[in-house]
Amino acid sequence: MSPFINKLMNRILRNRIKPLLFIVFILLIAYVILWYYALRGGKVNYFYNGLGQIDMGIIWFLLGIENLRKQENKEKRYSILWFVFSLVGLFLGIQNLFF
Repeated sequence: MSPFINKLMNRILRNRIKPLLFIVFILLIAYVILWYYALRGGKVNYFYNGLGQIDMGIIWFLLGIENLRKQENKEKRYSILWFVFSLVGLFLGIQNLFF
């Protein structure tokens, strides 16, 4: 493997919770697919848009859990901010999905 790829992988995976990171990558791929379906054809499909926003809310929630587990007590307020963003994303996704 080239030194550039090794350096990039070490930078991405260092001090991260690996199972959560892989789940986030899988959800990001699903998010890209949902946004493609949501914006296809010149008009917005709100069903896929809502599913994409729910997916992004779950991603923010998982990132909040990861930040909460690896941060010190002083910086826990940033993890709470991730949880607030996840609730907002979930609320907007449910609103687009059903209303």
